[in-house]
Amino acid sequence: MLTVRIITLIILVSAVLGCRKTEESNQVLKEAMDLYVYANSSVSNIDSSIILTNKALELDSRNIAALNYKVSLMFATRNESELLNTSEEIVQLLPRNPYYLSQHAFYNELAENVAISQKLYARAIQKYQKKLKKSPKDFELCLEYITILRLSNDTMLVSQTLQELQDLEWDKSQEKILHYYKNETDSKQKIVDFWNEKITYEELEGTLESLF
Repeated sequence: MLTVRIITLIILVSAVLGCRKTEESNQVLKEAMDLYVYANSSVSNIDSSIILTNKALELDSRNIAALNYKVSLMFATRNESELLNTSEEIVQLLPRNPYYLSQHAFYNELAENVAISQKLYARAIQKYQKKLKKSPKDFELCLEYITILRLSNDTMLVSQTLQELQDLEWDKSQEKILHYYKNETDSKQKIVDFWNEKITYEELEGTLESLF
């Protein structure tokens, strides 16, 4: 009986400490984002933001928000190895979520890991198709699926999927979004151009948000 109580106490203490670490991690992450995202996005700010983000992850290595933010910072600084490592960490933590698998596929494509990216794209597309069989009118899921098809350069399937979606009933705001997705074709190229140092990060003008 005493052993059971001791084990229970250890579990409770661990849970409390874990919650505290998560709260501290989120607070440090907020400071990191305040420093760069919501302030002047200067080089010195991004360096400081990276340091704080790494500190947040030291406090809680499973903090998805912090990992996501680190991915955006690694992309902005063109840090290929850390970008791939961090995006892979997210995939490992959320293996059932094809969204992050899609991201990881695209970042591998940017890094010219062609064979790896193609396999990851195929896995992500398959996962989306399974999800959409169960929830064909999940609008956000549909948009994510179109995005991954476009990223994988499957233009025929993009056109086919958009046509199938347009044949379904949506509200007016959703119809406008679908119309935008039908005509939006240059986001990927802009990101590739940034990665290859042809344009600046500022010139992306929200392009990342339209894809991810």
